[in-house]
Amino acid sequence: MAGTSFYLTSIQLLVSLAIAIIVKSVSSAPVSLVSSGSINTNSVSSMAKIIAEEAGELYEQLCATPNLCGSSMERSLKVELKLPEITDKCLSKEFNKEQCLHEIHRDLLRFETYFKFLKETLKSEGEKLASIQRQTKTLAEAVKKMENNPNEEEVDTNTSISVEDLHSKDAWNEKLTTYLILQSFKDYMIKTTRAIRNSSI
Repeated sequence: MAGTSFYLTSIQLLVSLAIAIIVKSVSSAPVSLVSSGSINTNSVSSMAKIIAEEAGELYEQLCATPNLCGSSMERSLKVELKLPEITDKCLSKEFNKEQCLHEIHRDLLRFETYFKFLKETLKSEGEKLASIQRQTKTLAEAVKKMENNPNEEEVDTNTSISVEDLHSKDAWNEKLTTYLILQSFKDYMIKTTRAIRNSSI
């Protein structure tokens, strides 16, 4: 009887493990952004949400550093970092789809400079950051295709700040910069998710 019980428990364990592996593989599979030759807005929105969640995980890890999150230096340093921000065109009642999508496409590409800095300061998270970086580029391309009249003109991705500018000789300031970039990117992606949903209404 005991042997039968052990046998059943082993089978249940194997089944649970198999289900867990399947769920993980499905959740990590690339989101299909194109449906029947057109951009799938729901998929684009879902991808933006996934990116926001992954950035949020890194942000929370960094916030484990004592006295880092909520630092009094945040506001002044954030201005100096020149991080992209979503304008009212994307969030207010005066939603302007074309201008909003154009700005999001441009800003997602502008985050490239900040990703380079993050990969240099968070080397242990390099693989995860590279994944988020690739997903962000894919999202930028999808957002551009959502525009009614996407054109091929070169987008101004100049951030007026370089990777070297973001580095600091002071270790604390550099960690604070890393935190603020992750915070801003996470918030930007959350708002992007809302804006993309608005574009389909």
